[in-house]
Amino acid sequence: MTTCTYFIIGFISLALLVWLAWRLASRRQSLPCPVWLRWLVELDNPFTQTNRAHVIIRHLDLQPGMTVLDAGCKPGGLLSITEIIFDPHFQSRRTVRQLAQAAGFKKQAFFGNRLAYTLHFAKP
Repeated sequence: MTTCTYFIIGFISLALLVWLAWRLASRRQSLPCPVWLRWLVELDNPFTQTNRAHVIIRHLDLQPGMTVLDAGCKPGGLLSITEIIFDPHFQSRRTVRQLAQAAGFKKQAFFGNRLAYTLHFAKP
């Protein structure tokens, strides 16, 4: 193998190790995803296409006159949750659905796959 190949393998291994360490550490403490990992959100691969900002906004079907606030929603509001496996606080689709339903939301739509998805809920 060439030096370049060893470098690429080393870089990928280091990135996976950092991700795994961060994921394990964040399970023990409430640690936000560090800003230097923000590039993971916009990765161009088929598993995480639904987590990109322009895709999330397109799925919201925003209309003129609507107001967007990412803090929560009074009755008639829409709750949109996006999860991606790279996030150390990743929650399964089932867990997110259970939490939202316990708070009085009804599932509206699902986009994506098990590793990267967006769920929409409505508050009746």
